[in-house]
Amino acid sequence: MATALWAVATTFVQAQEKRNEADYYVDPDQGFSPQEVESHLAEIRAAFKAWGTVRDHPSAQEFLLSLLGPKERLQTRAIDASKYM
Repeated sequence: MATALWAVATTFVQAQEKRNEADYYVDPDQGFSPQEVESHLAEIRAAFKAWGTVRDHPSAQEFLLSLLGPKERLQTRAIDASKYM
């Protein structure tokens, strides 16, 4: 489980970096080659497939919450805790 979650998180970060690179830093006349784009897309597809196997695990849920930032995480936990009181 940890390996799949790590792969998803790493791929997410790399995809965002490549998106920023494409938007802001790549020379429009050069860009990414079709092979590079297909390779990146294949990695993203694999990450989505891996996510399907781990998404219900508590560590995966914690990962999702971590993407929100500290303030939003505390609010979300307060809301979730109120369901059980």
